[in-house]
Amino acid sequence: MTPRLVAAFQGGARVAQRPGAAVALSIAGEPRSQAGLEPKLLLALTGSAQVSAEVLTDLRVETDGAGHYWLRAAEGTFELGPARHFLHRDVSAAFYRVLPPFPVPWTKRALWRALLAIARLKL
Repeated sequence: MTPRLVAAFQGGARVAQRPGAAVALSIAGEPRSQAGLEPKLLLALTGSAQVSAEVLTDLRVETDGAGHYWLRAAEGTFELGPARHFLHRDVSAAFYRVLPPFPVPWTKRALWRALLAIARLKL
């Protein structure tokens, strides 16, 4: 079976390992395809991951569909045992760019400013 691409990162991808945890390996970095959306790939492993580097350059994560994963980077290829993956993308910046600014009335701003000034007083 030919491996299929799960995620591809350009530059350095940060790798965090937590042996024995439910999510044993997490990878975060700049994706090749969509600039500005930093994906975080979480791998739940049944065994332990033997990834020797904390940062992998030009990382490609591939799977055979049967649960086996390979991390291919400039530092080498790391084979992972049976695992499941979860891919998260932080879309909050793109979401908030689309929303128009909400004008706050000056009375409400003045009220909050006075309330916070009173809260700062040491009584």
